[in-house]
Amino acid sequence: MNRVNTALIAALAVQICLAVLMRLTGSGSSIGELTQLVEFDDATVTSIHIFGPKDPTMKDEQQQVQLVSDGGEWKLDSHFGYPVRAKQVDSFLRKILGAKSRQAIAKTAPRQQQLRVADDIYERKIVIAHSGGESTFYLGTPAGGRRAALRVAGSDEVHAVANLPATAASVIVTFWIETVYFKPAGAITSVNIDNAQGSFVVQKTGDEYQVVVNGTDLVPPAGKELDETMLNLLINRIKSVRVVEPADSGNAPTTGQITISVKTDQDEEYRFDAALDDEDYHHLRERGNPYAARVDKAILNDYFVLNLDMLIKDKPRATDAAEPKSAPPIPGPTNVPSP
Repeated sequence: MNRVNTALIAALAVQICLAVLMRLTGSGSSIGELTQLVEFDDATVTSIHIFGPKDPTMKDEQQQVQLVSDGGEWKLDSHFGYPVRAKQVDSFLRKILGAKSRQAIAKTAPRQQQLRVADDIYERKIVIAHSGGESTFYLGTPAGGRRAALRVAGSDEVHAVANLPATAASVIVTFWIETVYFKPAGAITSVNIDNAQGSFVVQKTGDEYQVVVNGTDLVPPAGKELDETMLNLLINRIKSVRVVEPADSGNAPTTGQITISVKTDQDEEYRFDAALDDEDYHHLRERGNPYAARVDKAILNDYFVLNLDMLIKDKPRATDAAEPKSAPPIPGPTNVPSP
């Protein structure tokens, strides 16, 4: 065995001895250990309050959502008690409890501001109430390696954590709720609209439409016919309605109120009250449903403006039968000079 091999073996032996000694004595055992940053019993959480981005330069109103547990059911306390999808809450709490770090990446106030986890500059501030009191922490910007900055309130230490970006604590309401407000099981066969212009019933049987206006069957005048494109739109426009955001079910706008009744081929019946909310949205509530929704104006607008003229159109003009064309004359022989 040459001297090089002997030296290598000796160095390896020294490293092994040092490793065994550190394990036996516990020396260095705390270096690099993962530490859980936020601790609480998730089964006892009663509320989650999430504040959106904050910065002294911001002029817009700060976004926020507050979720509360009501008898085991999660609701948006900040948005008229609208139901929350429990799996979203469970997933969020698991991510928080899974936030661990080996060591801080920053401790100074300037770095806290730069990483947006300071008391007055942050991407998210989260306050969680539970049986042990409240846990407050801040989520900030990406901190490298698919990690985000996190600081627990009251501590100067900023940590980089995985799987918990600021967007996981969303202040967009639709992130937390079921976004489909209405979708019947069956196909819609009739729609009844009562608006400022009158009462309109559109019924579809197979491929045939029947229209009743103010209690009387609509018979198009001479040269007119039912506009089946519009009738089909009226039947299908409300077959699936999505929530833009929850609305106040107990305080609907009073401008431009209409009612919409729907029947399906599975003997389902639904009735809605709708009103103009603002230039972009309508307020909609299904009767019997304790919750209301703001919906995109494009979905319901035709119901609000519907009138008799929209239900009929001019018949296409009959095309005269094409007359047979005579064959073009056969050109005669070209006059060629005699030889």
